Amino acid sequence: MMTKRVFPPLRALLRTGYLSLSVEGVEHVPRSGPAIYVGNHAGWFTMDTFLGAIALADNVGLDRLPWGAVQDELLHVPKIGRFFEAFGGFPASWLRTPELIPREMEVFSVYPEGTEGNCKSFLHAYRMREWRTGFLRIALARGAPIIPVAIVGGEECLPVAWTLRFVKPILGTILPLPFTVLPLPARWKFIFHEPIKLSASDLGDEREPVEIRKQRAHRMATKIRDRVQRTLDERTSSHTLARISKFMMKLPKLPASRMAPAFVSGLGPSNGSV
Repeated sequence: MMTKRVFPPLRALLRTGYLSLSVEGVEHVPRSGPAIYVGNHAGWFTMDTFLGAIALADNVGLDRLPWGAVQDELLHVPKIGRFFEAFGGFPASWLRTPELIPREMEVFSVYPEGTEGNCKSFLHAYRMREWRTGFLRIALARGAPIIPVAIVGGEECLPVAWTLRFVKPILGTILPLPFTVLPLPARWKFIFHEPIKLSASDLGDEREPVEIRKQRAHRMATKIRDRVQRTLDERTSSHTLARISKFMMKLPKLPASRMAPAFVSGLGPSNGSV
């Protein structure tokens, strides 16, 4: 992986004080063996991935940098796909068949919100979208502990103005419209929670109907998501964007005829799937 190549410029930026980075819960980060980090995703560029890598490298070593799940459609885009692959990206569809993932890939980073997370408008800052369940499959297949991570700072550093949905039929994915093309000053913090170890019974018996097992997986993913959301609520209560988001949640929903067009939406519903 080339992730460590971005460390020098990022560390230089941290030294200027333009950005800051702090970590809590380092005692929950596994020093060996398989591991899966799952957390909130925000900001039009994946700065959270690179700063998270610095946090892990500084505390547990470069050999523990995670491989990151990337939406398949993005990996097919020229240059963009190569960029993500060079930095340890692998197709998110692999999560459906974790037994086929190369065994040398041991540590993983997954944003269960998918693109709905980092493409959401600043009007919904620190309000996570629905979590998908693929990370549960790989956790069971590898016997890997799940480490929930609450990430603070991405919403302020790389805010999204609107969600561009009109490009999905063309590119296969939605895209964020940046509020600004340059990162804004931000105080980043990564809060690692106590690991969660799943057992096969947590997701039901193989003899159960598929729909019942999907419901079990959805409830488990939601339970883990809620743990991260509670931390975000506690740690961002004084953040301006979090207050705006909380205010927006209290507003009555507009009738469909008065909603913003679906092709450019900052208020549209989550499109997450199980």
